[in-house]
Amino acid sequence: NEFVAEAMSQYDLLLTPNSFNAATFQEQTGRPCEAVYHGTNSNLYRSDLNAYEKRLSSKKPFVFGAAAHLGHGRIRKGFERIIDWFRTAFPGRQNVKLLLKANQYAANNITAQDPRIEVIEKNLSDKQCASWLRSLDCYIDGSTFEGWGMWTHAAMATGRPVIGTNYSARCEYFKFGNHIPIGYTIEPAQELYDGLGHWAMPKKEDAVAAMRWAYKNKKQCLAIAKEANQSTKHLTWDATADMVLHHLKAYKIISD
Repeated sequence: NEFVAEAMSQYDLLLTPNSFNAATFQEQTGRPCEAVYHGTNSNLYRSDLNAYEKRLSSKKPFVFGAAAHLGHGRIRKGFERIIDWFRTAFPGRQNVKLLLKANQYAANNITAQDPRIEVIEKNLSDKQCASWLRSLDCYIDGSTFEGWGMWTHAAMATGRPVIGTNYSARCEYFKFGNHIPIGYTIEPAQELYDGLGHWAMPKKEDAVAAMRWAYKNKKQCLAIAKEANQSTKHLTWDATADMVLHHLKAYKIISD
């Protein structure tokens, strides 16, 4: 809104996690803005590809998962969309599951109405989050826009294939071959973001097809998981700190 843009215009330099935001903020405020990628804790969010390969070759149910804080925009995060995609993709199939991880939040009110869907509604430590990601076979991102997408990045760093749209911050780490892409339509943003621009609504038919593809193509999922892990290894918190220092020096906010 105008108040936020005016406040941001008072700074000598703006730093934001992705180039989409950087271009938009610079246009709106007239101030220089640079993208500083986020990192992840590589000691926790590390690959277990051998164990993952064994999971995929077992007779256990194929597990999809998604995580979000619904207080940051229920429609934006898209849990209801993901539930609909899952039930459409696998009507009645018993050897597939969907795990939804939400933060402890009074207004969650998640209604799955499907015994194959499990919902966690509590805050977890980083160690517990990493363990939860390793319990999945495929992560699915149903959101319309992300400033970074910490869960999506963490899933890739952990070595899990991710289904999602290559839009907003995901453009910074989604590369050819390291995720399972789905299409989208550009629509006016809703909820907290009404009147603040547009976002990308994932296409249901693409999401359903992607989930079915992942379920049927486990060897390809493993290959994507390996590429996801390798292609995000440079996104560490140390690298984030180095980028911050680089920009502060480049704009002479601090000295060398």
